Amino acid sequence: FLFDAGMTLQNANFKDGNVKTNAKNSSFDYLAMQFRLWQKMGMTVGFLPFSTVGYNISKTHDFEDVDNNGKWVESYNGDGGFHQVFVGLGYKVFNNLSVGANFSYLYGDITHQSMTAIGATDTRSIKLDKFSISDYKLDFGLQYTYKLNKKNTINVGAVCTLGHTLHGDAYKYHQTGTESNGSIYVQSQTGDTIPNPFKMPHTFGAGLTYVYDNRLTIGVDYTLQKWNTADLTWSKFNKESVEMNNRTKIAFGAEFVPSYISHNYLKRIRYRMGAYYSTPYNKVSYTDPDTGATSFQDGAREYGVSVGFGLPMFQSKSMLNISGQYIKVSPKFKG
Repeated sequence: FLFDAGMTLQNANFKDGNVKTNAKNSSFDYLAMQFRLWQKMGMTVGFLPFSTVGYNISKTHDFEDVDNNGKWVESYNGDGGFHQVFVGLGYKVFNNLSVGANFSYLYGDITHQSMTAIGATDTRSIKLDKFSISDYKLDFGLQYTYKLNKKNTINVGAVCTLGHTLHGDAYKYHQTGTESNGSIYVQSQTGDTIPNPFKMPHTFGAGLTYVYDNRLTIGVDYTLQKWNTADLTWSKFNKESVEMNNRTKIAFGAEFVPSYISHNYLKRIRYRMGAYYSTPYNKVSYTDPDTGATSFQDGAREYGVSVGFGLPMFQSKSMLNISGQYIKVSPKFKG
């Protein structure tokens, strides 16, 4: 029986021109259990966040109209997330080949809101987008193990997630008006609900690991998400042209443990490191200030490196895993 849980503490620095902001966050990452059902079959049950949103940004601009106190403010905030509860089965077909499948239930809500406020007139414009989903997710995988000799092993794996239209609703809301003495006076208000506006992309992945003497593991994997098949569904919500890329991610990792049986505690620690690079799935609409022409450009690329340790717990088979990660999000947007 294996039980695993994780959480993250995050310290993030954001920069927009000369404006710098620091944000500290914490999150629960996952909860999973794995156990044997029969001689060649195992089962897993767990809970994973699927998508998490949390931000609150505001910016004050100078406004030349002195009647409006020379200022106007725009603010953006979002919260919520989608979650998945999953059950999985794995079966050893042959001594070297195993296959498996996960069934997940996805659910949750995400809200995005933007507001513009103009000076002393207290003019307000609020836009709200809210998404709710409740649907399934299917993942399939296989793994093949080939022993080169007594100490050298190669593992090859492949995974696939089936894409489909998600059951749920999206709600768009726009309100304009004024605020005075704590009361809001609405001038115009519109709202629209769109059923089943989003689609989960087909996802494919492949990985390879080399294991030496059960002490050194080196692995690399590649993931492809077919987001270009989901852009028409997204356009149904935005009611405007939207373009998306196929997202790719390549990751590398290694783990080394000097000795499993040593009485020296430091030699039983698992030392880990990793790195990854991913391309964006979204494209950003950009209007050239000189020509007025509008085009779509790739969104932000992402780089990450990590180091970590697996610390054996005394007098037990349990382990405390600790890691740190540095991530850089690099927009390609020329504007």
